[in-house]
Amino acid sequence: ADRAIRQDEYYTWQRKDRHAQAYKTLLSARSQAITARLGWGAPEQSAGCLSCHAHVPAPTERGARFQLDDGIGCEACHGGAERWIAEHVNGLKTPAAKVAHGMTPTWDSATRAQLCSGCHLADPQHPMTHAIMAAGHPPLLFELDTFTALLPPHWNVDADYRQRKPAPDAARNWLEGQIVAVDSYLARLESDALGHGLFPELALFDCDACHHPIIAARAQPGRAPQAMPGTVPLADQSLVLLQAALDVLAPQLASRAAADRLQLYQHYRDGSPALRKQAAQMRIWLRTQAMPALRQNEPGAAQIREVLRRLVTTAQATQRGDFAYAQQLAMATQVLSAALQDRGAPNPRLRRATDALFDAVRDRDRFALAPYRQALDALAAAL
Repeated sequence: ADRAIRQDEYYTWQRKDRHAQAYKTLLSARSQAITARLGWGAPEQSAGCLSCHAHVPAPTERGARFQLDDGIGCEACHGGAERWIAEHVNGLKTPAAKVAHGMTPTWDSATRAQLCSGCHLADPQHPMTHAIMAAGHPPLLFELDTFTALLPPHWNVDADYRQRKPAPDAARNWLEGQIVAVDSYLARLESDALGHGLFPELALFDCDACHHPIIAARAQPGRAPQAMPGTVPLADQSLVLLQAALDVLAPQLASRAAADRLQLYQHYRDGSPALRKQAAQMRIWLRTQAMPALRQNEPGAAQIREVLRRLVTTAQATQRGDFAYAQQLAMATQVLSAALQDRGAPNPRLRRATDALFDAVRDRDRFALAPYRQALDALAAAL
């Protein structure tokens, strides 16, 4: 009780943290069925599974007591501990000192977003493909603040914490999560995953464009900008969500972002090389201009409310009914509503509407447009 560091980290991880179960998931019948369909052999030995379900440092970096079946343990997120573990408890009182000793600054939302995105959004080192999902793996889902809130804490956000580190902020977490989601998606579009055989990498497209009952006149106006009906839309929900933030927090860049998304669809029709080139150019712009502009100021209550309004009115105007977008929108509205409350602007009516939107996306197989759009209308009214 007299220490700034609680020292219950191992207990919390072992008993409460789902990361500790990541490897054990590979021993399940479902995991074995997935790898059998893929021809990968035993899941607990497959590199395609272990890349996310375990911490797999190079053999030269493994200590004598390294255990692969620890799954996602402390060092997977915090970095190799030989230089910082003892000092973390006894001497390292500043974030700069911890980083200098090799600790990953997970208290920084931008660093945490980048760290988590590898497994939770996929990248070349942590692949998630349409083939893996078709074999039975659930689609990936991630929103930084929601997932941070679900993580059982082994720290106290008290006066001592706030003196040493930036205080947790839901709005900043959401924004950093969207930035890294866009960056991750553009990086995958930029890669050579688009061209292999008859079909491209379908994980980069909207699942709900194909996985639905065949009903006449199901097309959603504006779902794929300036595209003919029947065009399979990109999985561009992160681009649409970040656009709302740019509209409010960096309006000088908003028109460029909107034009780039249109160009992405234009080059999508032109072919894979043109699409890859456009994605690469957008990624450079995101990193050199959009990221610095969005990180320049901390958004206040009025700005957060306006971002929320843009998110909701965009969803109403486009009538997008794809589940992945609706799911991300629901998490965004909950997170940003909580950020408003943290800034002294609670809105019980808004909270009820966000809860209704969240209820509408709890089950992919039971997702229906009517309750989803009713919740959107209620959100708009509350705002």
